[in-house]
Amino acid sequence: MSGLDVSLTPLRFLARTSEAWPDRVAIVDGPRRLTWSQTASTAQQIARALRIAGLQPGDAVVSIASNSAEQVIAHFAIPLAGGVLVATNTRLSPPEFAYILRHCEAKIAFVDPDVAVANEQVLRESGATIVVLPDEAGSDVEPYDGAVTLAQFVAPGADGDDIAWEVDDETATISIN
Repeated sequence: MSGLDVSLTPLRFLARTSEAWPDRVAIVDGPRRLTWSQTASTAQQIARALRIAGLQPGDAVVSIASNSAEQVIAHFAIPLAGGVLVATNTRLSPPEFAYILRHCEAKIAFVDPDVAVANEQVLRESGATIVVLPDEAGSDVEPYDGAVTLAQFVAPGADGDDIAWEVDDETATISIN
């Protein structure tokens, strides 16, 4: 095979890069540095956790996050799990967040800590599982009742078989930005 028969997706990019350059820096987020291998491993853990949480192919997962390591990894983990990433601006108003969560029928929402605090009521009313992301230093922040930290959410998917770095249909929607 020539290799030209492989779907060209962001997932294949991460798989290939983590194999070719596992120890090279992939993400710089403030004081944090993640290698390609760490990025791929974390994406796998989150993808497994999403599936364990009941994510079905085509389900929307909202990410209300700043330009952070978690936002970058979401771009890989959510499609890897079969979901559709709905990346959302952190500067929107509560009614705008409510509209997006309702309109896309979000099953799960990954949310920056500051946004979670300021929009707690809207997030609670959305019916989505709310996952509060780490702070800028990568430390967990105590979530409000009913929400979970990223570490708590990922724990069930921490171990397990890797999900194949592929999508069933190269033309399927994997992200709505």
